[in-house]
Amino acid sequence: MLIKFSDLIQAREQVEERVRELTQRLRNEAEEFLDQYRKSLYTPQDSWSDGQREYPYARLMNITDQGMYTQQSIKTLALDDENTISFLMATVINENIQGGQWIYVPIRMSLNNRSVIVTAGNSGREEVPLGGEGNSYYDACCLVKELVLSQIKSRFPN
Repeated sequence: MLIKFSDLIQAREQVEERVRELTQRLRNEAEEFLDQYRKSLYTPQDSWSDGQREYPYARLMNITDQGMYTQQSIKTLALDDENTISFLMATVINENIQGGQWIYVPIRMSLNNRSVIVTAGNSGREEVPLGGEGNSYYDACCLVKELVLSQIKSRFPN
């Protein structure tokens, strides 16, 4: 079998294209998930203000190498070695203080055939039809809200 340099280049380009496609699909799904999650909170408006800035009630975040939380754009989500995207789903639980008080739930999303697998925290996992709209992320949203509620309650035990 004769393998030419051009064969190697072509193979690399095909893999890169598949990675781009998968990344974009997962970004689209993350955007839909965030949108459905925000709607599932039934907030009075789309955002709230602390007098200095406007904030959404839920947003995507990540942690920097220095341990600081920063807002993450859906456009910057990238595949890891396991072909998943990861982020923190941040939900404000007190908008009456400067910058708000937030709860962060780690989220991982991957594709499995025609489904999106959403893993929330260390234990919760939901399967969502790929390209779903409406309330397709309902169970995943409930899972995130249960984890937020659990974190709130763990801070103030009975």
